[in-house]
Amino acid sequence: MCSPCYDVIVVGGGPAGATAAYHLAQHDLAVAIVDKDGFPRVKPCGGGLTYRLVHRFPELNEKLNPYVLKRVAAIHFYAPDYSSLRYTYDEPLSLMIQRRDFDAMLIEQCQHAGVKVMAPSRVVDVTVTKEYVDLSTDHAENFRAKAIIGADGVNSVVARSTGLRGKWQRNQLMSSIVAECPIHPQVLPDPDTIYILFGFHGLGYGWLFPKGDHINMGLYTQRCNGVIRRKDLDAYIQKKLGRVRRERIRGYPL
Repeated sequence: MCSPCYDVIVVGGGPAGATAAYHLAQHDLAVAIVDKDGFPRVKPCGGGLTYRLVHRFPELNEKLNPYVLKRVAAIHFYAPDYSSLRYTYDEPLSLMIQRRDFDAMLIEQCQHAGVKVMAPSRVVDVTVTKEYVDLSTDHAENFRAKAIIGADGVNSVVARSTGLRGKWQRNQLMSSIVAECPIHPQVLPDPDTIYILFGFHGLGYGWLFPKGDHINMGLYTQRCNGVIRRKDLDAYIQKKLGRVRRERIRGYPL
């Protein structure tokens, strides 16, 4: 039968899942996180945190400081015809971070709060009854909780297992691709600005985020069944930065 029982099991240890687990543990609940990946781990993402996060979770302010690569207070928008508009804010608009380090910090905070972290461990099935939620993993482990939180992303096992939705169809998915360019942001016209370029694949956009010693660039399309190829990203990067080396190129569905 089931091994340890918890008040809440959170499936997915990203920022949403880790934040939920941490705050539940602060209320003396027995909480566990199950994630298919170990921490730290690379996560395809632009790595820009809105500064509103600091206002919403003030306890993170000091903890974030070692992980902030750049504080950006301006954003430059480009329309499809390349006409542009620049906004400058009185306080930082965005905090540039690396998800690998940021997510690991949140998981460590959870562990200090008493959250049991089981990673890497992939959830393969979730069964909901009137009184409990039973969960099994690819390590042949079984757990029980009074409640479960599905924070396991676009391909959520929790959503599929509990009947919240079926398997995504190809025409229901949108896509994105991201890369990191090991080139100093000083090569940019304004190295302290976020750049957003609208019009890729219709309703999509491209972004350029300056980090401490590199630039994060990516493409996103809202067109269902839209496919972004590596050559699309290569062309975008070359147009903005010239021929530069790309690292950690990853695509993912949304």
